[in-house]
Amino acid sequence: MDVQLVRLSPSSEDDIGSVQEVLEDAPGYSVAVTGRPPADDDARSLFDELPPGSHREDKLVFAIRQGSRVVGCADVVVGYPEASTVFVGLLLVRERDQGHGIGAKAYELLEEQFRKRGLKKARLAVVETNPRALPFWERLGFVRTGERREYSCGEVSSSLVLLEKRIGGASRMEARTLVGHVSSGGATRDYARIIGEILTSRGHEVKIVDLKREKVDDLSPFDLVVVGMGVRMFMVYRKGKQFLSREDLKGKRVAVFLSSAMAIEDPEKAKERFLSPLIERHGLEPIMHDAFPGKMPVGGGKLQDRTDPEVARKWANALADRVES
Repeated sequence: MDVQLVRLSPSSEDDIGSVQEVLEDAPGYSVAVTGRPPADDDARSLFDELPPGSHREDKLVFAIRQGSRVVGCADVVVGYPEASTVFVGLLLVRERDQGHGIGAKAYELLEEQFRKRGLKKARLAVVETNPRALPFWERLGFVRTGERREYSCGEVSSSLVLLEKRIGGASRMEARTLVGHVSSGGATRDYARIIGEILTSRGHEVKIVDLKREKVDDLSPFDLVVVGMGVRMFMVYRKGKQFLSREDLKGKRVAVFLSSAMAIEDPEKAKERFLSPLIERHGLEPIMHDAFPGKMPVGGGKLQDRTDPEVARKWANALADRVES
């Protein structure tokens, strides 16, 4: 993944503008911690604000670049609250670029810099009204210190949860996950790959399997099983139905998705027609089950691609949230 960190200057209006654009393209963060959308001077404040006893030269602000694009930003304070500690103030990725592992890669690059500076420990605080942040940092190896502090900013009154990590300490894999798919036109296969990428970025150890070509004899190594199937001539692919009938799926954390031309116009109708009867028949209780837009026959044996990768990304992130909760 082509992710880079670029040090920014508090005296550069262009650099301040780059950070402001990131903040405005990730408004959910500001709403979560202040109760309002980003203000015009938030980037300037990010450069200027310092904890007690720190100096301007201790504050490092970075752009997170992917190729030629600035996709995020980060700020840290070196030597706070102790000389051998770095405090991570913010690591934020534009909302449209989230879910691709950019944040995790950016922290990996930050930690390399911390190590080169001889720092021993990283520390940060998460506002409880920003619930997705805690699982993210814990997947990277941060642990809660047990400290909590009152927090108030704008319309938000909450608590801060303090976390720490030893520099160079291991990240924690969240789950061993199987993503199995049965596809003919390729839509389900492509969705499975997207889901696998998102779950990997969220800390899962993922194995993707084409169930038409590869047999999975033992599900015991997997904490989560995701099954994707296609539909042709109003019939769910046989291999997918056979996989759902496995006795060793019962008691597993399972999620099921379907790609179907019917879901282009009415995902709920496709879900109820094709998925729900299978789930009920085999006594499964999936964490999530949904239908995604597939490829539509247009005559002459040709298919029109109506798939929606963003639907799969959002679904995979929602699945990861449920697994982590």
